[in-house]
Amino acid sequence: MATTERPTSTAEAAEALASSRGGIMITGAGSKQGWGAHPEPPETVIDTTALTDVIAYHPGDLSLRVGAGIPLIELQGVLAEHDQWLALDPAEITRGATVGGLLAAGSAGPRRYRYGTLRDLAIGARLVLSDGSVIRSGSHVIKNVAGYALTPLLHGSLGSLALVSEIILRLHPRPAATASVLTRCSLRIACELSASVSASGVEPAALTWAGDDPDDGSTEFLFDGTAAAVAAAAERTAATLRGLGHAPAEIEQRDNADLQTGAWSGRQPPPAPADGLTVLRIGVRPSRLPEAAAAVRDSVAAETATATWHAELGTGALTVLLAGSPEAQARVIDASRRVATGLGGRLLLRDRPPAVAALADALGPPPAEAYLMGAVKRALDPDQRLARGRFAGWF
Repeated sequence: MATTERPTSTAEAAEALASSRGGIMITGAGSKQGWGAHPEPPETVIDTTALTDVIAYHPGDLSLRVGAGIPLIELQGVLAEHDQWLALDPAEITRGATVGGLLAAGSAGPRRYRYGTLRDLAIGARLVLSDGSVIRSGSHVIKNVAGYALTPLLHGSLGSLALVSEIILRLHPRPAATASVLTRCSLRIACELSASVSASGVEPAALTWAGDDPDDGSTEFLFDGTAAAVAAAAERTAATLRGLGHAPAEIEQRDNADLQTGAWSGRQPPPAPADGLTVLRIGVRPSRLPEAAAAVRDSVAAETATATWHAELGTGALTVLLAGSPEAQARVIDASRRVATGLGGRLLLRDRPPAVAALADALGPPPAEAYLMGAVKRALDPDQRLARGRFAGWF
């Protein structure tokens, strides 16, 4: 049975790692433990949820140094007192997702179209390696690791490189209001409309589409800013849609409460899939989204399976919630992965039932950069102790 440590500081985390033996698993809220390949059972679990201090906050500089275990929803409440926010809106915020966990998982919501992800917003970090060594990236270096910009490398590493104890974040002024322009159309039409809206001079915060079939769904053009600015952007977008023959079904304007509470919209994937569902994450060029979705639909139709689709039109991210027997799901995954690869993209599995995990590879064939990823892993964790097996087949 694994030993669990819950450090309250970087020093305690370093001591826990230095004294540990065997495999190590780092966990926060646990909202993304199902992502990536299933790791080997560890001898030691490091729980980061006590690393929650706001260490240094300079509102005038729009920067913050904070413990990596702080839940994003709690951090947004602290920042709201100064009319600021960390510009992330992942669905997992409602499950207590921590800032460090979001960095390690590479997770961000639809607003990444405007604001980017933690690859862009995390400008520094303090890390603890598997042997207890401490590194600071983004400021004074305690232990020099020549050749690596470490903080971006942590994005999407799923706890396989280091424990993140502190993060330095770039903040944004908190928008006073948001507005959404909604219309129903196919995913193909949605991609065409999003290109026209983006070229019209407005600056959407997010462009999303969701539906039970790629031929019919709800498209949302989301804007952040002052009440007057978002109202003007929404009206201009509605005029653009009308000019293209797609009158908006609805225009919504609201205050910014959802930035703090993490209110979830059905136009993005749910924070946790229902039992029995598998979450497929496909990344392609935005213009290839309709082809990718159509291929998944054709695969689903050939099996005793069902699916719903959630697309980020500006970034080319397609999330599919797949239901059916484990065997049917595995066949859909294999067929869809071949198409995604043929389109120059990639298909990864996130949460999935154990029976599907036993039949379908979570990661697929290694990308060209897998060799470099393995080199970084060997440099930072030479004994391969962190998250063993999380990237099985890649490195």
